[in-house]
Amino acid sequence: MDASHSLENTNQIKALAHPLRQQILELMIEAPITTKQVADRLGEKPTKLYHHVDKLEVAGLIKLVKTRRKRGTIEKYYEAVAERFVIDRQAVEVRLATDDEPGNFENIIASSLDETLHEIRESMDTGLIRDDDESVFIRSHLQVTPQQVSTLVERLQEWIRDCQASQNSEAETQYGLTVAFYPTKISI
Repeated sequence: MDASHSLENTNQIKALAHPLRQQILELMIEAPITTKQVADRLGEKPTKLYHHVDKLEVAGLIKLVKTRRKRGTIEKYYEAVAERFVIDRQAVEVRLATDDEPGNFENIIASSLDETLHEIRESMDTGLIRDDDESVFIRSHLQVTPQQVSTLVERLQEWIRDCQASQNSEAETQYGLTVAFYPTKISI
């Protein structure tokens, strides 16, 4: 497994835009694992995951590393191609969208925000999000320096890496995180 893999096309980025695929990939970074084992760890049905595993494999983010015969079936073990995935800036080149075709970058953001909204609604419907919950929603506009932006991004990435490295099996609740930090206007 490589230390880092560059996402060089929108198909790879779209494959990772789905939160369930991100969870699957995280488990496949840890060690080679079958779809059934992933399903057991995530509390999902294997039939729900086969499509997502296929998307990750077609996108080149995971690979089949071993097969094993077990009780008349063949277990397929998959592993992530890298420990860390980074987006190549050229892959999300911002270009003018036409009426018929939104830009790639816009599609990726829209897909991520749609998935976030879907997860929040599901969590509200099932009672995971309540008025007294520890969920955080902040929307604000800030005037910050490029150095402050860089510091924020570094701190967020470090915190996320720390959380991923210390996946706590005793933790009762899994949380979703979506961060959007973007310029809105230039002050003169």
